[in-house]
Amino acid sequence: MQTSLRIRPLLPLALLTLAAISSADQQYEVISIGTLPGSDYSLINGINNNGKIVGTAYGNSSTRGWSWTENFGMQQIYGFGYDSTTASDINDLDVATGTFTDNGITKGYRHWQGAWWHLSPIPGQSEAAPNGINNLNQTVGVSDFGIDSQATGWLPILPDTPGFALPSYGPQEASSARAINDQGVSVGRARLGGTHRATIFQNNNTIFDLHGLLPGSVTFSQATDINESGWVVGEYTNETGGYGFVYNLELGMVSVGPAGEQNGFRAVNENGIAVGSNSLTAVVWHSSTGLQDLNSLIDPNSGWDLRSARDINDNGWIIGQGLYNGNITTYLARPTDAVPEPASMTILALGIGTLIARRRRK
Repeated sequence: MQTSLRIRPLLPLALLTLAAISSADQQYEVISIGTLPGSDYSLINGINNNGKIVGTAYGNSSTRGWSWTENFGMQQIYGFGYDSTTASDINDLDVATGTFTDNGITKGYRHWQGAWWHLSPIPGQSEAAPNGINNLNQTVGVSDFGIDSQATGWLPILPDTPGFALPSYGPQEASSARAINDQGVSVGRARLGGTHRATIFQNNNTIFDLHGLLPGSVTFSQATDINESGWVVGEYTNETGGYGFVYNLELGMVSVGPAGEQNGFRAVNENGIAVGSNSLTAVVWHSSTGLQDLNSLIDPNSGWDLRSARDINDNGWIIGQGLYNGNITTYLARPTDAVPEPASMTILALGIGTLIARRRRK
């Protein structure tokens, strides 16, 4: 079921045509990413427009952040002797962010070509966990956890960067940030009156509440990603089930997912393609195709059962978790259809307007 609260024309005709070409009946090849040697399993977390992937391996009571490229495979992101590391996101400059544990205290880092920079919590708080990074190396996440959590930003200052508080409803209300775009606008959730509410943390030190735009008696919501055009995706729960949502100023709020099930989006790319899960099924959504089971877009004899989709880049490459011949592992799904040639794009745009290409960053 797809419920639209407000629909207005969103894109020029040429862009709509290109979006339809890029999303309608798209087929994907699936590649196993696997996990680090010596670990039990991995979570896959982020992919940039260069095709570099980051995630976290679990095993032996510790975690290890890793990166993957097609040429070099999976490699550990070394934490200079710290107890445990994670990797949560990576930008188009190949700068990764995540956490490390030092004497039982969780703190953040940025990592690039072997260099390691600390991201400290907000002054007065003890722990920090970055979740997202943009192409300016601005980073967002959370300081402390639980009822005392505070959405946090980090400026690209070296070598040790203290966090600063993102706007919130008040000093007693917990919050956290999940992603940030190159305009410095970030998204996540903020608690108000005991309810977590999907929130845009704007770059003028104000917040925009998405929770009140969602249908039904909403008991929980959070925003999980934002692209360069201001498209926001996330998830919410009301009296009829769990749903994903897509929002921007032109499209309004679109609720996506069958009633009575558990749905949610994790990421959106610059082409307006959102990915996430419906219960234990990876899904992909676009306005031209609606919600699709990603498993219906791959070779049915591949041995794959794709369970979740966690990120997507502007090339349409999707990463997530799945079963391969019954074993849980991480995957990369890449479109097999050719992208229209620049000449074809010019013809589509002729007489309609100029196409402006924007790069997306979580």
